Amino acid sequence: MKTMMKPDRPLRILILITWSAEKEWPFVDALRNQGFECDVIGANFPRMYNSHLEKLLFFWPRYILIGIKAWFRRKDYDVILPWQQAAGFVYGFLKKTFRSQYPFYIVLKFVYPTPRNPLVSKIRHHFVKYVLSAADALWAVSNMEIDIRTQMFDFPREKAKFIPIIPTDVSDGAVRFESKPVKGE
Repeated sequence: MKTMMKPDRPLRILILITWSAEKEWPFVDALRNQGFECDVIGANFPRMYNSHLEKLLFFWPRYILIGIKAWFRRKDYDVILPWQQAAGFVYGFLKKTFRSQYPFYIVLKFVYPTPRNPLVSKIRHHFVKYVLSAADALWAVSNMEIDIRTQMFDFPREKAKFIPIIPTDVSDGAVRFESKPVKGE
């Protein structure tokens, strides 16, 4: 069994995101506060798209760039952690295609919207199944999601885990709100 920890240094994590890496993010701060070394690769994605063509033209080149950057930097890290599966699809594809065993590839916050077009749905399903076969773990935000996705993609249930995506420290945000009566009540 592979091990992630190196006894002489902290665990190094590369997080792949679908927004600008320059923005502050409490998740990364929480990991760093636990002693992990974290770097982030992201891209400025457009906020919305109006058609599948726009998504293909404006989103997928950024996904490809994130995956290729992660692939070339993989030897510097112990874990590659895409925040959403799309951010790690290209990395997972390269890891599977070139049969790379290292570093760990953990898909975090896995969701799967099913396309309406049956042909696109079938192609996408096979692509996602191929990419997920490279993952060392699949984390999802509900047990029901794990059950559905492990069956849908023949992913080993023992490699899937429920991870609650909640802030690790809410003490700063623990503000007491008092309701004020609405005029006329």
